[in-house]
Amino acid sequence: MDVVECLLERPNIGTYVLMAGDRDFIKMTTLARNRFNKRVTISAVPPISLDLSAVATDCDPFLLPPLDDERRRDELIRKTELLDKFRPSISRSYLSDTAAADPEFEFMSPQEGCDFVSAAIAEGIFENYLYSGKYKALKLNRSHPHVVQLLSTSAPEGRRT
Repeated sequence: MDVVECLLERPNIGTYVLMAGDRDFIKMTTLARNRFNKRVTISAVPPISLDLSAVATDCDPFLLPPLDDERRRDELIRKTELLDKFRPSISRSYLSDTAAADPEFEFMSPQEGCDFVSAAIAEGIFENYLYSGKYKALKLNRSHPHVVQLLSTSAPEGRRT
């Protein structure tokens, strides 16, 4: 159902919970608050647009439970295994940015993401290679004992892959 249609047809609803955090919803949130006097609570997995949270009534981020470094490494391995199916090559910076920006990695700083990937390379989880003979890229070391064990089991319950 369209949000504006819902605002018009269901005036008895006083509070709307928006399960998204991108700025595309600023206009809709402003409309609901200013024209229809509705409360709008943002409840989404970060990052949440600062502009959106500024126009909403409340902002209550949905935070995923923290992961220890071993679980973070496992999530990165699973994501890389999935990326391998769709991307011909994965750069070190792309993998570091993924670790830094993904909510499952608790929003590491870019430097922490880079350090995290560097540690996985040092462990032998990832290998450097030249893609097309000239671009430095990373690939998952599928013969590493931890990678073999992890990929032979299913994802932990309650986690995305």
